[in-house]
Amino acid sequence: MPLELIFTTDDVIAKAQDKAEDIYFTNAKNMEVLSARFTLYGKDELRKHNLHPDTSCQLAIQLAYYTMYSKPGPCYETAATRKFYKGRTETIRSTTPEAVEWCKAMLDPQVSVCSRD
Repeated sequence: MPLELIFTTDDVIAKAQDKAEDIYFTNAKNMEVLSARFTLYGKDELRKHNLHPDTSCQLAIQLAYYTMYSKPGPCYETAATRKFYKGRTETIRSTTPEAVEWCKAMLDPQVSVCSRD
């Protein structure tokens, strides 16, 4: 059975937390987020081809990074492990050898479109 870790902090830690929170909110106020809506297809179309929407997004991120820097991107995403008390999380690395090979194939004009699947 997992045991909860209880942290004991002092005034130095509390002040550092307050300062970090102030910096965060100051930076958040100065942030502008722009987004685009992709409407050519959605999750239903991906599901027809046995693809999960998250997989599609992760590969798009990998391909964009590889296109810009000619190397794999240091990506990971959070994964909840529901069996643990209070929803502990872990990370999943989406930069796999298969993802790198797929990026290379997508950018190689010698690879046929059918082979890029």
